[in-house]
Amino acid sequence: MLFRIETVTERDDGIWQVELKLTNDEDKQLRHLTDRYREEIQGPTALHRLAILLCKMGEDRKAKEVYELLLGRTNEDDMEERAYIYNQLGIVCSAINNQEAALAHFKKSLELHLTYLSPDAPQLASCYSNIGQCLRNQGNFSETLEQYQRCLDIELSQPELDQDQRSIAMTHYNIGDLFLEHDCLDEALKSHERSLKLRLASLPPLHPDLAYSYGQIGSIFMNQGNYKEAGIQFQKALELGQKSLPPSHSYLAITYNNMAAALYRLRKYEEALQHVEKSIQIVHQIFPVDHPTRTSTEDLYNQIRSIVVT
Repeated sequence: MLFRIETVTERDDGIWQVELKLTNDEDKQLRHLTDRYREEIQGPTALHRLAILLCKMGEDRKAKEVYELLLGRTNEDDMEERAYIYNQLGIVCSAINNQEAALAHFKKSLELHLTYLSPDAPQLASCYSNIGQCLRNQGNFSETLEQYQRCLDIELSQPELDQDQRSIAMTHYNIGDLFLEHDCLDEALKSHERSLKLRLASLPPLHPDLAYSYGQIGSIFMNQGNYKEAGIQFQKALELGQKSLPPSHSYLAITYNNMAAALYRLRKYEEALQHVEKSIQIVHQIFPVDHPTRTSTEDLYNQIRSIVVT
C-alpha cells in the first residue's frame, strides 16, 4: 500500500507524529515516485531520515529542530558528520530566509570538509553551490555566479559514468534563476532548458523538480511578455505539483498565483480569479499576515476581483 504524508507534528511528549492518507497503489507513476523518494530519503538514523522528509515537505522549521538535535548528539571529532549537519542547517536556514545564519553554516561546513578533502573533491560541489545561493540572496551577482560555476566545474570534471545528472541539473537551474533575477532572460532560458532536459532524463515523471523547472521557464516567458507560453508552462507545473506535493505546499500557492497573473494578462479574468482564489486558500493557511507572498497574492486577488465583479 502507498500513503501520502499529510502532516508531521511533534507531540508534547517529544514523539513525532506522521499522519498518512491511503492512495491508489496501482498508480505506476506514483509508485515510481515513491521508489525514488525511498532512494533520496536515506540516513544512518531515523532522525536523519525524518529531517530529510520534513525538508521535502516544506516543513523547514521542524527540520531545523531535528538537525540541531542531531548536531548536539554528534562527537566533536566527527568532522564528516558535523560538516553534513552544518550543511543541512544552512539549507533550512536559507529556506526560512535567515540568510546570515545560512551563510555561516555553509562556511562552517566547507571549513570542516577541507580538513579531510582536497579543494576540488566532488563532495565540495554542493558547498560552493550553497554558499553561492546565500550570496545570491544577498544580491551579489558576480560572486554568486563564480561559486555556481565552481560547483559546475567540479561536477563536470568527474568521469561521465560518475556524474550525478540531478546535481548538474540543479546547478544549471540555479544559474538560470540567477540570470532571471538580473533580467538576463536569454541566458536564463538556456540554463533552465538544460536543467529541464537533464531532469526529464533522470527523474520519474511525477518528480516535483520537474514542476519547479516548468514554473521557472514560465516565469521567463512572463518576463518576456509571452503570456500564452507562460500559461502553458505554469499549467504543466501545476499538474505535476498537484500530484507530487502536499496540498498546502507553498509552491502550489506560488504557481496558482503565477497562473492567475498569466491569465489576467490574457484577459481571461474568470479563470484568473479561480486560480488566485486557490492561492489565497493556501497562503492564508501557511503564511503570516505580513508575509510578502501573502501580501502580493492578496493584491492580485483584489485587482482581478475588482474587474470580475463590476
